Amino acid sequence: MRRRSKGQTVRQSDNSILDVEVSSLAIRDQRKTLLIIVRDITLRKVSERLVQKEREILSALLEKSLCGILLIEASGHKIVDVNPIAIKTIGRSKEEIVGNICRQFICPAEVGKCPISDLGLNVDKSEKMIINAQKEIISILKSVVPVTIEDKDYFVECFIDLSERKRTEENLLRAKLEAEAANRTKSEFLTNMSHELRTPLNSIIGFSDILLEKVFGDLNGKQLKYVNNILSAENISLDL
Repeated sequence: MRRRSKGQTVRQSDNSILDVEVSSLAIRDQRKTLLIIVRDITLRKVSERLVQKEREILSALLEKSLCGILLIEASGHKIVDVNPIAIKTIGRSKEEIVGNICRQFICPAEVGKCPISDLGLNVDKSEKMIINAQKEIISILKSVVPVTIEDKDYFVECFIDLSERKRTEENLLRAKLEAEAANRTKSEFLTNMSHELRTPLNSIIGFSDILLEKVFGDLNGKQLKYVNNILSAENISLDL
């Protein structure tokens, strides 16, 4: 009968540590021999630790990132992992998202027309869309990076929600249009008022000129001062 133990380590003469796998095999003969086989698995353990570290880093990125992240199989386009920000944006639970084809939620495209894997396009800070649980279209800014994990190809899709920025832009545009409309109304009002004021002002200026020409007789110093003040004020008003 053969028995195998796991997680054994041995110290070599130079004090270096090796990961080993120890197997024992009982041989049923007259001597009742026990055969012990020691196999060096250090490289395998190093590889396993590297894979575990990569998983921990990826998990930390998914959980702590302030942008939405989806991990997608490159071949079948299935979503294999998703972080909390992406879950919130899509508006579904993780269980409802993972395992589905990515085009159901992010950057809808026809079968065979994936911008990345089928059309060979580069997606870097490109404006795309997400369809949330309420069938609302949400504008996003997305980048896609190909990665290989445990000899398997994936796409890491990162995005930020542009909804708030879009609303701000729309509000600014609306405010700009309203300000322009108000300015046009003001200009039209001033133009109309200027026209309405010019008619009586022209009459007043005409009569003031007649007084200065002494058509109705001489003016005393006080009257002359008043007429000049009237003409000066009227000319200023006409220049407005």
